[in-house]
Amino acid sequence: AVSTVTNPQRLTCLSICAATTMKSSVEEDTEETEHRPMSPVDETVVKAPRTLDDVLHILLPRIQPQKGIPGLTVEDQQTFVDILVGEVSGYWSDIKRQVDHPSLTQVQNRELHRRVAVDFLSMAIDLFNSYLTKPASLLERHVYDSVANATRLKAKLAVEAHKRLSVASIRRQVLASLQPNATNVKIVTRIGAAGGTSKEITSDESKRKQAVAREVKDVCYS
Repeated sequence: AVSTVTNPQRLTCLSICAATTMKSSVEEDTEETEHRPMSPVDETVVKAPRTLDDVLHILLPRIQPQKGIPGLTVEDQQTFVDILVGEVSGYWSDIKRQVDHPSLTQVQNRELHRRVAVDFLSMAIDLFNSYLTKPASLLERHVYDSVANATRLKAKLAVEAHKRLSVASIRRQVLASLQPNATNVKIVTRIGAAGGTSKEITSDESKRKQAVAREVKDVCYS
C-alpha cells in the first residue's frame, strides 16, 4: 500500500488560486454584460413570466445604478431600484390572478398576458430612466440641494410607480389594442381576499344599468 501525504498548505494555496480565477471570470462576465446592449423587453418576453423571479431576472439588469449621474449618488439610484422592485413585487399577485378574456381566442389571450407583462416591465424601466434625468433640471433651479432633491424624488417615485404600474390599467390598454372594434370596453377587476376574481363589463351594459337606475329614481320621486 502506498501512503500519500497531502500538504495542507498546498491545498490552501490551490483553493485560493481557484477562487481568484473564478472571481476574475465572473467579474469579466459582469463587465461584458454591463457593456452589452440589452434586448428590447418585447423581444425578451416571448411568453408571460411564470414567477416573480422571472420578472426580476428581466427587470434588474435594466435598472442598474450608474456612476456620474448629476445630483444622484449610486445609493440614491439603488433606492429607486428598491422602490420599483417593491412595487413590482406587490403587483405580481395581480398579474398572476389575471383570467382569460371571454371575447378573445386562446392565442389572443396568451398574447394578452404576454403584453401585460411587457408593458408592466417597460413602465418600470421607463420610470427608472426618467427619474435619472430629473435631478439635473432640479439643480438648475437652485431651490434645493442635491440631497433634498433626491429625497423628494424618492417619495415622488413611490407614488408615481404605484399609480403607473397598476395592472388593471395596463391590462385595459392592452385589451383595447387587441380589440380594435371594441372601443367601449371597460375592465373592472375585483380581487377578493380568498383568491380573487376578475370581471369584465362593457360600458354599454354599464350605461344601460345607469339608465334603468335613473328611471327607477324618477318613478320613486315623481
